[in-house]
Amino acid sequence: MILGGSRTAYYLSKMLLASGSSVTIIDKSPERCHELEEALPGANIILGDGAQQELLNEEGLGNMDAFVSLTGIDEENIVLSLFAKNASPKVKTITKVNHTLF
Repeated sequence: MILGGSRTAYYLSKMLLASGSSVTIIDKSPERCHELEEALPGANIILGDGAQQELLNEEGLGNMDAFVSLTGIDEENIVLSLFAKNASPKVKTITKVNHTLF
């Protein structure tokens, strides 16, 4: 499961689909979801706010092998990755963080 429909999410999804993995992308932009549906025909594209825990659970977070948080908000990425790990300890999490403290 990938949260955020960024360019990074697109290329990661493309590689995962080519390797035979199933991919679910959640993004809150209808335009971006439409673009991703056309560009990634094998992926499951969900229009919604991935910050809502109910949506993540409804889309099967507990059954996923990995959760990748690629939104543009570092704090949101961190908190959602912690939620994903808490929801299912077997889920591997990858969190994009841009801000540095130094």
